[in-house]
Amino acid sequence: MKHPTKVEKYSGTSQELAKDIGRMRYDAVAEFYNYLGDDLMEQARADRARGNIQLAGKLESTAQKFYEARDKMFDIWNLCKKHIKEE
Repeated sequence: MKHPTKVEKYSGTSQELAKDIGRMRYDAVAEFYNYLGDDLMEQARADRARGNIQLAGKLESTAQKFYEARDKMFDIWNLCKKHIKEE
C-alpha cells in the first residue's frame, strides 16, 4: 500500500484540513473518527495477514483510540444538539 503525504482531493494544508474537520458539527466529526478507525483496522488486518504482528497491534490500538474519540464526540454532540439550528 502506498501512503501519500497529503490528501490529493484537498487543496489546503494538513493544518487547514485538521481545522476544517474540527469545525464540523460534532456528530460529523464523530463519524469521521469512526471512518478513520475502520480504515486503520482494515490496514491492521492486512498487516496481520502478512505477518506484521507488531505493526498490526499498533494499528489496532490506534484504531481503538479513534473509536474512543468517536464515542466522546457523540457525547459532546448529545450535549449540544438541542442548541444547534438545522441548516
